[in-house]
Amino acid sequence: MGLEQVREKLLRASNAREIICMILNLPSDAQGKTVGLLWAWWEARNKANVGKDMKRTEDIVHRAVLIMADPPTTNENKETTAPDRHRHWVKPPPDKLKINCDGAFAKESKQGAWGFVIRDHEGNGVLARAGKLQEVPNAMCAEGYACLAALEAAMNAGMAHIIL
Repeated sequence: MGLEQVREKLLRASNAREIICMILNLPSDAQGKTVGLLWAWWEARNKANVGKDMKRTEDIVHRAVLIMADPPTTNENKETTAPDRHRHWVKPPPDKLKINCDGAFAKESKQGAWGFVIRDHEGNGVLARAGKLQEVPNAMCAEGYACLAALEAAMNAGMAHIIL
């Protein structure tokens, strides 16, 4: 996939925020390849973690190419259906904390916002934060920033058993 230089650069990052910034500063085609590969790798690892066979490298690369050709989309242009409006929060098991995060994006100003709440098995808030993004390229990046902020805060607070 021609990502050896990108791989070496990402290895020098000291935290997830640096990795995100490095990816966002890549040329557009390298961004797509990198995100596609990371997504496919994450997907394969998650399947292996629940007992499915680990994918071969060739299969992961093939999946990355498919993701780049038809990237997952946000729900920005979809109408909300009745069942979606009636979804409710589901409590985590007693030994876990659950993170809910969200990002917002204003297309005209390219500004956004992020927020998250971490709750225990009784629904009590354990930690919450929110902030403004001065410049963000799209809604997906605002969502990603919210997720990253939540994970960093959980890690810094010593929270290891989480559901995202």
